[in-house]
Amino acid sequence: MEDYDQKYYKSRFYWLWRTIILWIGSSLGFMLVAYLSVGLSVDSWETAFIVAGIVGILNALLWPLLSRILLPFMVFTVGIGALLLNGLLIWLATNFITGVTIDGPALIITPIAMAAISTLLNGVMTIDDDATWYRGIRDKVKKLTKIQLPKLLEWSSWR
Repeated sequence: MEDYDQKYYKSRFYWLWRTIILWIGSSLGFMLVAYLSVGLSVDSWETAFIVAGIVGILNALLWPLLSRILLPFMVFTVGIGALLLNGLLIWLATNFITGVTIDGPALIITPIAMAAISTLLNGVMTIDDDATWYRGIRDKVKKLTKIQLPKLLEWSSWR
């Protein structure tokens, strides 16, 4: 059997460049929404870059906790709660940085735009990334052999 971990290994530089590209994409997303004049104003490219970084850090730290706490709300609202939570995190990030203000419809439009840009960039960057799929299959096979194979053997001995 082929070793897919070795075949599809990505170096640290691959992940670093991927993070930088997503960060730049998020910065461009903030600038695009600010350009549309819907309630978000960003003073400069540097400010947009810093806000994108802070939003990324807040998402990494707070999203797992808040999404578990607010899961019933997110399920009840069919995912719109996740956009509202992203809007809250973006609003929190703009409170830390001078030169960025957000209000009005931008609280809804900005998370939608950021999610669209992130989805598009992730889709383009992982178009040839089969490693995740192979790892998922490998983990499922390991799980099945650990849990179901002994039960199957036990059941077949009763016949």
